[in-house]
Amino acid sequence: MMTWALVRHATRLAAYVLAFLLLLAPENGASGATPTAPLPFMGRGDHRFGVVEGYQAPELAIRSGASWQRANFWWNEFQPGGPNDWKETEAHVSLTAIDETLASGQEVVGLIGNPPAWATRNGSVPANLDRPLNDPANHWARFVDRLMRAYQGRVNTWIIWNEPDIPPDFSGSTWAGSPKEYYLLLKTAYQVAKAVSPEIRVLFAGTTYWGDVWNNRRLFVERTLEQAQSDPTAKANGFYFDALPLHLYNSPYDIPKVAGEYRTILQRFGLSKPLWLTETNLVPKDDPTYPLTDARWVANMEDQAAFVVQAYALALAANLERISVYKLVDGTVFNGEPYGMARNDGTVRPAYRAYQVAAALFSQASQATYRNADGVAIVTLTQPGKQTSVLWASSKSSATTSVPAVGSRARLVTHVGEETALTPQAPGGAYRVSLGAARHDFLGGPPLILVQEGVSPGLLQGDGRLLFPATGTAASPRFAEAYFALGGLAVFGRPLGDEEALPDRVVQRFERGRLQYFPDLAGTPLAIQPGDEKRLPTPADDPLYFAPTRQRVSPLFADFFRRNGAVETFGYPRTAPQARNGLFEQHFQRVVLEYLPEFEGTPRAIRIRPLGQQLTQARAFALSLRPASADTQRQYFPETGHSVGLGFLKYFRSRGGVAVFGLPLSGEIEEVNSDGSGRTYTVQYFQNARFEFHPELAGTRYEVQLGLLGDQVLRASGLLKD
Repeated sequence: MMTWALVRHATRLAAYVLAFLLLLAPENGASGATPTAPLPFMGRGDHRFGVVEGYQAPELAIRSGASWQRANFWWNEFQPGGPNDWKETEAHVSLTAIDETLASGQEVVGLIGNPPAWATRNGSVPANLDRPLNDPANHWARFVDRLMRAYQGRVNTWIIWNEPDIPPDFSGSTWAGSPKEYYLLLKTAYQVAKAVSPEIRVLFAGTTYWGDVWNNRRLFVERTLEQAQSDPTAKANGFYFDALPLHLYNSPYDIPKVAGEYRTILQRFGLSKPLWLTETNLVPKDDPTYPLTDARWVANMEDQAAFVVQAYALALAANLERISVYKLVDGTVFNGEPYGMARNDGTVRPAYRAYQVAAALFSQASQATYRNADGVAIVTLTQPGKQTSVLWASSKSSATTSVPAVGSRARLVTHVGEETALTPQAPGGAYRVSLGAARHDFLGGPPLILVQEGVSPGLLQGDGRLLFPATGTAASPRFAEAYFALGGLAVFGRPLGDEEALPDRVVQRFERGRLQYFPDLAGTPLAIQPGDEKRLPTPADDPLYFAPTRQRVSPLFADFFRRNGAVETFGYPRTAPQARNGLFEQHFQRVVLEYLPEFEGTPRAIRIRPLGQQLTQARAFALSLRPASADTQRQYFPETGHSVGLGFLKYFRSRGGVAVFGLPLSGEIEEVNSDGSGRTYTVQYFQNARFEFHPELAGTRYEVQLGLLGDQVLRASGLLKD
């Protein structure tokens, strides 16, 4: 698979001349020495950070900080002899390895390819792709259906084929068909998968980009979408794929450039799909286990480590949804080319440490910007409570640059994890960073990472004001909630002064706009509006108001409320939002939702208060038995020692899982319901909720309901009367 990754850059790399490696300048105490042992576990990266085939070294996969892995599902291993074969035990990745990966908290993404010869028309293209989905002769449809059902609940994202853009006469080619045939392959897989479960995501094949560019062809994606245009069902179904993966090697600078080209193509067809980078790496020539002597090999293990950090930083700046290094360990080494961040004996290359650093320090970035000027490249990551700057010299000269101080403390980290604490600078000051020169035109010099902590867009005060320490200004209590609900720092910036009263309104001005309060609209959703105009309410303006409790859902929580089941999950709002202990909270019948301003713009800004944990802290529940690995009706959570099964598991997975309900705290138990009916129900406690089975509603969508824990807490505090 990877031979072509080098072929596509061979001419370019042959032109580069080796230079002496320049170490990091010592001005900030950063050292260029490269340790070879893994770093201690630094924490798991967010959903974007992945590796290929991490199950080959489970402990290294966990320690790396990766949150997902790509695994290969080769058709010819499942059905080598004919359509009636099913040799799951001989598959490239075992079911045990998948279950162990899932138990470790890492997601598995499947790649489907390598068809058996009996099922193809030319060794690569499945025969009879134009047959109906239920036709036994459509072997591809039948295989995909069986595979999806066999791994349902374990693997919910599938990539359809690998690098079909490599021409048939090149090493590594996997596709000898036309773009039209690939479209039929993709459409079939998508339709079959969605019939198994609408939650399954189906991805376009990962393509190399250079496979087309070097052969003077338009990109395979573009050619495939052109074929799809003649299908009248394509547009309504998003052209039958959910995301678009890329494979890019050797130069991190290609990542934002190529991502932009792919987005332009998608826009031409009216599409806006997430982009993934499912393969990226730079092969070193100087590993003693696999030394490479060909003149085109110019990168060393230090370069590979620098590449990992630069590639991840630029992928975040390019707003890629997932990023994965090919691969965690060498595995089978083709043509002597070692692609692993670790060797097969378990020892690691510097790139592994670089991955640990990137996963730990780059996670939870809500915004990433990239600038490359005056010989310095800088990616700036905005994260909850901190700002991370990834810097490297982009020319073959060393450089010194300044980064404005925005936090209360700072540290400088090398790309292999060596740290130096920096003397804090006052807001308005700057940190001076010295960078070693680049050795190659296609790769920057050794990167440095400046982490500034104690950064906050605003601190919620006890009196309801939103204080911005950097400027000493504050949003008034009147506007504090609306500030975040309408876009926060990214939309408005910081306040320029106090609020001021005008004849018909009160306004407060911000760096990039203003907020207005209209007294005559008090009590309506339009009492506070952004901008300069005044909009009058219509009957459609208040869909978040609920007459049974005479309360409305705060705009802070509106999107979260809608996306996760609305009233069925949370119940009606019981109180208005209020500022408390540096956050906003709102009580619902079943939950309490909290908004944390310091995590503005990230998924962590909204959380559910763990009422289940709060209400059961004095209770001890018997641990659940771990289900057999073949039991698809139950999911075991080793973190708490409890399983979720049957109808509760279906409800749990369909309504947001751990992200919404937290981990299970008990097994299924019998308990008298707290609604005053005196009935006994089967219930299960989670950190954030209590699941209840209502047999009188069996067979309906209401047979599983959430307990009214929010009401229970309000009642206990005397704020809710029966």
